[in-house]
Amino acid sequence: MAGHLKYARAVRKGILESAVSAALVIVGCLASCAPDAATPIAKSTAALAEAAAPARLKYFGFYFVDVGLDDPHDTEVKTNFSDEVAAFSNLAQMAAYTPTDNLRARIQLMNDGCLKPFVSFQEVLFRQVDKVAPSGHHYKLYDDYRARWATFRTTNAPAFTAAKVGAFYLLDEPVWNGVTFAELDAVSQMVKTDFPDVPILLVEAYPSLGSLQVPVTVDWVGFDRYAIFKPSMNASFLGNIATLKSKLSTPNQRLFLTIDDQWVPEYGRLGVSAAQMDSTIADYYDLAVSDPMVIGLLGYLWAGGIGGITELGVRNMPKSIIDLNKQIGTKIKANGPSCAASVVPDAAVADARASTVDAKDMSGADSADARLVPDGPPGDPAPADVAVNDETDGATVATPKAAGCECQVSGTRGGNSWPAFLGALALCTLVRRKVYVALTRYRYSPAFGTYSTPSLSRPAKDAGSMPAGSR
Repeated sequence: MAGHLKYARAVRKGILESAVSAALVIVGCLASCAPDAATPIAKSTAALAEAAAPARLKYFGFYFVDVGLDDPHDTEVKTNFSDEVAAFSNLAQMAAYTPTDNLRARIQLMNDGCLKPFVSFQEVLFRQVDKVAPSGHHYKLYDDYRARWATFRTTNAPAFTAAKVGAFYLLDEPVWNGVTFAELDAVSQMVKTDFPDVPILLVEAYPSLGSLQVPVTVDWVGFDRYAIFKPSMNASFLGNIATLKSKLSTPNQRLFLTIDDQWVPEYGRLGVSAAQMDSTIADYYDLAVSDPMVIGLLGYLWAGGIGGITELGVRNMPKSIIDLNKQIGTKIKANGPSCAASVVPDAAVADARASTVDAKDMSGADSADARLVPDGPPGDPAPADVAVNDETDGATVATPKAAGCECQVSGTRGGNSWPAFLGALALCTLVRRKVYVALTRYRYSPAFGTYSTPSLSRPAKDAGSMPAGSR
C-alpha cells in the first residue's frame, strides 16, 4: 500500500528488524507460490478487453506516492510522485509523522491533479513498545493519543473533507503489528466522529486475517500478500479473500485488493521476469472485476527502492508494465467521483505551495547507508552488480563490482553513526566520481519501512564538494 509489510521494506539500519519479519512473510509467500512459478504464466486479457470497468470499481492508486522517500533508481531527488500517477489514479498514499505535520499544501497539490490522498498517520497515534507481535514490532496507542489527534486534527481540519481526502489509513496491518481490537476500535471511532464523511481504510497482513476484527466505523478493508502470480487461480489466496469477507462487521463495508505491482530478484529466481508481471497485474484486475465486493485496487508500488536497490516499482519496470497500469487506472478512474470540488484551494495554501524542506532537522545522524545506483535506463535491475555488506554502527556499505555506477550515501540524525556515515562517504568518494549525499530525519515504522522527512535539498555535484540532497 504499501502501506504495508511489503517485501523487504527496510532502508537499512533504521528498519533492519522490520526486514527480518517481512522476510518471514515473503518466504511463506514464495514457498506457497513456487509451483505456480514453474508453470508458464498466460496473460489474462478477458476483463481488459472490455471497454469500461464495472461501475462499482471506482478507485485506483498506489502506495508510497508522497511519504518522504526517494527512488534510488534515478539521479533525481524526488519524494512526491503524485504528478506521475495523477492522470490515471484517484488515490495515492500520503504519510504524516507527528501531530504538528501540516498536510494542507500537499493535499492541495494532489487535488490540483484530480487526485486524493489516503492519509496515513500511524506514528501520530501509535508508538512501538517492544517486539512481542507477529511482525516483531509491537505498536500501542500513545497514552495521550487523544491530545495528539486533537493537534493533528486542528492543524489539518480545513483539508480533511471528503472533497479533498480519499480515505484515512489509521495504521498498517494492526493485528500483525500487535495492536488490540480495543485500540483499533477506539481510534477508528474517534476519527470517524470528527470526519464522518471520509472513508477509513484498513489493510491487514494475510497471516493475521484469522484474528482480525473490523470496527464498524471502518469503510474499506483489504489485505496484502505477494509472490502469488495468478491470484485468481490460487486456492490459498482466494481463501484469504473469503476469510476477509467473513470478518466484515457491516453490510456496507467493501473490499480493496493490493496489486503485487513490484519486481524483486526473488521473483526472477522463481522464473518471473519484470516484464512477465503484466500477467499478474492483469489477473488482479480480472479478480476485481469478477468480485462484486471489490471497489478498488491499490498497487504496491509506484516508485521502487523502498526495500533496497534491487526492488523495482512500476515506474522502474518495462514500459509494458507502466502502460498496463495506466490502462487499468484510466478505466477505473472514469468511474470514480468527480474531482471538481477538490481543485478549490484551501485558503491557507492558495497563494503558494508550502515546501517540505525542514532546515531544523540538520542536527545530526542516526544511521547511514551507501548504495550504488546503476547507470542506464531507470528500472534496469542489476543485483549482480551490487554487493551489500553487513551493517556496522548504522552504515551499510555497498561495494561496487561493475563500472558505470553512482554512489549514494544517506544519513540520519544524531547518535553514534557519524564514523560509519563518513566511512561510507569516503568509500563512495574513492570508488566513484559522483556521490549523492542525503541528510534526513528517519522515523521508523513497519507500516512503510523507514520514513524520511527532507531536511536539506541542494543539487548533487561531483565528489569532493560533498553535495547534499533530500531523501
